[in-house]
Amino acid sequence: MLKNTLQSKKNTFKFFLLGSNGLLGSKLKEILPKKQTLTFAKKNADLQFNLIKMKKLEKVFSIYKFDYVINCIGFTDVNKCEKNSHECFKINSQLVNLLSRLSLSHKFKLVHISTDHLYKGRPDKLNREVDNVLGINKYAKSKLLAEAYASKACIFREGVDLFTKSRRVTKEDTSHKKMSKCGTVH
Repeated sequence: MLKNTLQSKKNTFKFFLLGSNGLLGSKLKEILPKKQTLTFAKKNADLQFNLIKMKKLEKVFSIYKFDYVINCIGFTDVNKCEKNSHECFKINSQLVNLLSRLSLSHKFKLVHISTDHLYKGRPDKLNREVDNVLGINKYAKSKLLAEAYASKACIFREGVDLFTKSRRVTKEDTSHKKMSKCGTVH
């Protein structure tokens, strides 16, 4: 699928959605403007290839220009992260490091989806950005490292409550006005 899409005449998109078939990515795919969004996933996306081969991903950025790159890719199975820490850190940390470096050289704003798994449980209060975070397992450590790599990105720490009836992703969440509050394209 990579060759056909790379030969497309359009080479500028507002959004590049990584992980477009995952839980969050599929919801964003529904609400982002289709003609302004290029999608990436293992299957059923504009671009499809094995992400372990990050050179292919770098090639995408040499061909296309994006305003925003939204990273919804994550190795999220906590138990599998403990058993396969190499893959966990490659997907959750090294990929974000690459995207962060590419954001500087290709002038796009990186929007990175992290996790609320980093917070010590406080059921009586909402978490805040200034609350202490903990690397209690390999998954959490990989996400903390990713946030360090993506220090210039717009980082959202989300949990499964994003999909409850009281909190659904909406078009308003992905509006240019709201996303631009994360900072300017650098």
